[in-house]
Amino acid sequence: MNLRDYRLSPDDREWELPAWGHPIAQGVMPLFIGVHGRLFPIGTAFTTGKIHFMVTATHNIEQIVARDPRLAKLIGQGRLDGAHSLSDGHALYVLHHRVENDTVHLTLWPLRKIDGASPTDVVFAYPQYAGEIQTLVSPLSFDMPVIGETLLSVGYAEFTFPEEGIEMAAVQAGTFDWHTAYTHRLFVTEGTIRCIFTQQFASGYVAGPCFAFSPEIRHGMSGGPIYNAAGNVCGVNSAGASNFFNESMSLGSLLYPMLTRPLRFGAEFGPLTINATRPMLELIDQGTLATDGSEQRVAFTQDEQTGNLIAHPRSSIADREHVHDDFAAYQAGKSSSKLEGPYSVLRKSHSNSDE
Repeated sequence: MNLRDYRLSPDDREWELPAWGHPIAQGVMPLFIGVHGRLFPIGTAFTTGKIHFMVTATHNIEQIVARDPRLAKLIGQGRLDGAHSLSDGHALYVLHHRVENDTVHLTLWPLRKIDGASPTDVVFAYPQYAGEIQTLVSPLSFDMPVIGETLLSVGYAEFTFPEEGIEMAAVQAGTFDWHTAYTHRLFVTEGTIRCIFTQQFASGYVAGPCFAFSPEIRHGMSGGPIYNAAGNVCGVNSAGASNFFNESMSLGSLLYPMLTRPLRFGAEFGPLTINATRPMLELIDQGTLATDGSEQRVAFTQDEQTGNLIAHPRSSIADREHVHDDFAAYQAGKSSSKLEGPYSVLRKSHSNSDE
């Protein structure tokens, strides 16, 4: 799939894909919150894995979390951490769509389980089991992006919908007209990596490891995938940052903090539901989550206080002047602090020998 097919000029840094039925829509979808029977589009999500996992930006779902009386009490420092399920009357959905014989087929797909990795702006969710839905699966990359590398950011923006929200009962009855009462636009932004932040960007603004790329993405593209030059997902759209840099700039959250987290998933067999929880590294080793192998280039240390593993990916020595702890260090011209002490590196096992 060539995402540049609809680019009108080689000089364009942003272009539009068909709003409905483009092949990327089977992997990149509009994200909705549902509150007491009303739906509101809030951003973008994308699929990964042989069993469906959905990925988005944590800040996208804070609206639903803040309204959910059970989850609102669990938020720490503005980020959702750990595994959670939504209360009755509160829901998350993605809109899967595909074209067959000139007809657009739509499926409003519920998300059931949420796994966050505070303080990052990345959240994994597991949707309701739907074996008949075909999705696009892009391998994940946990490498630090290379300064100057060209990447592609994808997401939905410019949503229009009823002011009071979309009535869920009308959607379930098939009477809501998605093609007239609701619209969205699907954009691709070609960006260039400018700098990397290993701890956070700034207090209260994109916590967790992230990178800056130009130009600025549109509101609503948050949660969408960022593809590196090899076509693997290397980050998640987080926010515009032009006000910080005084030029057109965006922030993408890195994926590697999720490597040490457990992910929940399940399957439904008639009235029977089977749930499971597995560490992300185990799912990668089993081939359930596709990657570019970059998890084997990540170092792991153990937090002395909590005992939890912490992931540390490599960055090119040539890029060290562009890698910072946070935006304050960037302004001061300070490179990122170095990893010290003992660490472990993942090696895959083979049939008769271990590396």
